[in-house]
Amino acid sequence: MSEKDKTSALAVSEKQRPLSWSLRRREMFFRCQREYFLHYYGSAGGHELHADRDARLLHRLRNMVDMPEYINHLLLTVLYELFISGGDTPEFFRAQVEALLQRELSDMLLGRGEFDHKILLLRELTLPGANHIQLKSELCAAVRRNAELWQQNALQIILSVPVEQRLFFPMPLPVDFGEIKCFCAPAAIWLQEGFLNIVEISPASDERTALHCLYAMNQYGLSPEKVRSWVIADGVLQATPLPESFSGALRNIRNDLDQMMFPGRSGIYCEKDFYADRNHCEQCRFHIFCN
Repeated sequence: MSEKDKTSALAVSEKQRPLSWSLRRREMFFRCQREYFLHYYGSAGGHELHADRDARLLHRLRNMVDMPEYINHLLLTVLYELFISGGDTPEFFRAQVEALLQRELSDMLLGRGEFDHKILLLRELTLPGANHIQLKSELCAAVRRNAELWQQNALQIILSVPVEQRLFFPMPLPVDFGEIKCFCAPAAIWLQEGFLNIVEISPASDERTALHCLYAMNQYGLSPEKVRSWVIADGVLQATPLPESFSGALRNIRNDLDQMMFPGRSGIYCEKDFYADRNHCEQCRFHIFCN
């Protein structure tokens, strides 16, 4: 198989097909199917040190994020750690977010991600003519501004939850929907007065709220009426309503997955079967592989 074929086709048996769904996966597929293929299939095995050069580069690029996504990552990571560890002092939140930023930014600038593919890569650092000093200053200012907004509202409420009501959960959070493994990214989960509360970063969606209800039913035997879904939007904790149709929201997930999995019905995933939306090429992480 040629080097090009290694990133243009991947054999996967029907039993091995990954039946998984998340909002990020859905957004990527409907933004550009080619980006979806390269992210989930073309980069397979690229984290291994013995992988070929193209596979390693694809796997490194899949961990590339833009500044808004990276800021959300920082905020969510620190809040999650504070919440599950029993933290109750939102005043130190900003300092902890800034400390994480400095550690991760140092890893990026020193190129440690070439050897450890778990390290994120900020897209803006890779752009031609990028001014790293100016970019760092802008990023620090944006992180400080967002962390302060979170401290003023959402953090006050979430970290006031008594430790004995807080629930430990893995990140990301797997939710079983039949044979489908779905994933959410909560910042906090707690039980209070018989209600299960789940907090995520905005935007809200019926599908995500439905997964919260499914998780509550699977893990705690709670009905949807006993679930409270929340999102943090601009630092404010906001309640999200239950879907008008619980079954309809889950059906949307099933329909999404049917479309995502369709190119592999024969057991082979080929790059050419995944449509490339050329409107996103300039901003795409994988543009050097898409021709």
